[in-house]
Amino acid sequence: MKAIITGAGAVGFHIAKHMALENEDAVVIDTDSDALRRVSNNIDIETILSSGSSPVILEAAGLNNAEIILAVELRKLMNIKGVVATMRTIIIATLLFLTLVNGVASAAKELDIIEIEAEGSYRIGADASVDLARKVALFTAKRHAVDLVGRYFSHKSFIKAYEMNKDEIYSLAAREIQVEILEEKTETFAKTSTYRLRIRAKIKTSDFVKAEIEDAKQEKKEAKESYQEKMEQPVSEDIDPGKDIAKAYRLLREKKWRVAIIYLNNLEKKYPNWDSIYMAKAITYYILREPVFMKKALKKACRLDNQIACDDLKSLKRVHQHDFGISIIE
Repeated sequence: MKAIITGAGAVGFHIAKHMALENEDAVVIDTDSDALRRVSNNIDIETILSSGSSPVILEAAGLNNAEIILAVELRKLMNIKGVVATMRTIIIATLLFLTLVNGVASAAKELDIIEIEAEGSYRIGADASVDLARKVALFTAKRHAVDLVGRYFSHKSFIKAYEMNKDEIYSLAAREIQVEILEEKTETFAKTSTYRLRIRAKIKTSDFVKAEIEDAKQEKKEAKESYQEKMEQPVSEDIDPGKDIAKAYRLLREKKWRVAIIYLNNLEKKYPNWDSIYMAKAITYYILREPVFMKKALKKACRLDNQIACDDLKSLKRVHQHDFGISIIE
């Protein structure tokens, strides 16, 4: 059973704990970060720091698949001589699925949904499969679309103004969006083949909220990695560019520089001609004060037609503000 619990107080906590013990699927929503931290630290369950009254948040939490919604309000009174705290509890626990779906669906129609076209490409190496090239090119096109629309949504305050976690959220959001492929082809020039895609994407504000949820879930999962896993940073064989690159950005945000390099080196073996990997490596090497390796990474990205990398190599005096929020001085 899928349940949405709005409220992470004592009652919400115990309901969530019971559902986790019963292996039921549930998500807890609250605006109180401390209350949510108590839930996530003690229960293996999904949490969302936001308002449970928001249609966008409810949709991102899985409203369309929910069988029950629990709206829990608690007002604690004073403890008396070690007796369990007396509380005035209002629990509205009803099968609200049908009524709320209609309300949220009509509200969702009023939310901004932007349609945009974008292009992506990936250079096909000697050992690269066409399937890998197509998936990376598709992700690149989707990420370009998300970058443009995210800028607009953020300017209009429809979504958060992501700072240090922008790249990981936008990469995961690119996995969520719906697209129509308008054109795809393989171009060959001077024995070099490149797979190109042009798409039309529909992007919703809820795509970014879903990405936040997924990012928090992955971060929680990575926190449970063994020491060996943290040191070796194995990469999944599944071709999932958005999820793979989001982890690299997450390691950088967490300032795990050396671990990030290990992971990026492994990722490079999987996607040898992906410029985003070399840009991430260039930033990491800059932070580690290893300019020789930084320049090598920028040169590789430039050879893969990354214009930012080419521009960075042209002038050692220019300051480039990358999406990580870190100033790079060449």
